[in-house]
Amino acid sequence: MAAMATVPSYTPSLWVRMCHALPRLDLTMTMRDNLFIPNSWEYQQTLLVLSSLSAIALVLSLLVIISFLIHYCCCRRGDRSEGSEEEEEDEEGSTGHGYGGKKGRGICCVTWVSVAAVTLCCVAIGVGFYGNSEANDGIYQLTSSLLTANYTLASIDLLVSDTISGLQLSIAGPLTTMEELFTGSKPYLVSTRNCRRLSENVVFLLTSLTMARSSDGGAWNSSNNSGDPPIAALTPVPPSMAPTVAPVGGVMPSPFSPGWAANTLMVNEDYRWLSYVLLLLLDLLVCLFILLGLAKQVRWLLILMTVLAWLALFLSWGSLGLETATVVVRTDG
Repeated sequence: MAAMATVPSYTPSLWVRMCHALPRLDLTMTMRDNLFIPNSWEYQQTLLVLSSLSAIALVLSLLVIISFLIHYCCCRRGDRSEGSEEEEEDEEGSTGHGYGGKKGRGICCVTWVSVAAVTLCCVAIGVGFYGNSEANDGIYQLTSSLLTANYTLASIDLLVSDTISGLQLSIAGPLTTMEELFTGSKPYLVSTRNCRRLSENVVFLLTSLTMARSSDGGAWNSSNNSGDPPIAALTPVPPSMAPTVAPVGGVMPSPFSPGWAANTLMVNEDYRWLSYVLLLLLDLLVCLFILLGLAKQVRWLLILMTVLAWLALFLSWGSLGLETATVVVRTDG
């Protein structure tokens, strides 16, 4: 955010400002600043603390579930220890649906609470699908902008290299010939060499416009007789035709390349989008099968879906912690 704040006419959104203003604590519970220093151990500690909030929420969720299971098992064991007279009274007072007695009311309460929880989970899953799609669209808009910038810079490099080649062909050769002709005339020779220096300055200024700042600009004198261009011609690729190449080793090139950044973002976004779609589909299947198990009263199906629900709980809170750290890093940068 500190880098983007220097961009003219850029105003961070409210969500970006809120994430950037989050308090930062390290592992010793000491306040830290929110400067974007990814290689700093103190900054990495603040990200670990923010990610650990989801772990704390996971522990609280597990405690609530375990306490409910213990309470339910204890109540069920107490119901079994009651006399047969109370059971007969419950059966006589029950309605045609079987929910009139104490045991029936408990089953009804658990069933409706489960249905309400599954319904809320389905709503959250729908919001998750929408958010995942919006994030995917935003990343691809960013990669499209980076590819367009890369195409523009490559076009600039191509124009510069063509201009330098044209200068060599149209100026370097005639200047060399004039120096040979005016060897015995000092005033004309000085003027010719001044023209050569001016042309070298033009080449240096043109070379400084390119992204790849090579040292070929100083090779003007050594290439006067050869006629070869000091800078290799570049062929820009339009954004729609730019290939998606996996980054080699994940090392950032020097100087920075927008094309490399776009390819890296596209590859990582494909994996992120697919992983979150699979996670949301797992959550949706768990919710649907839990409803089916409650409707059919199939014990093995409920047990299987309970195990999968625990797995989905761990994956969901873990992904939330990872996304929290990622969002904070992006707002800081």
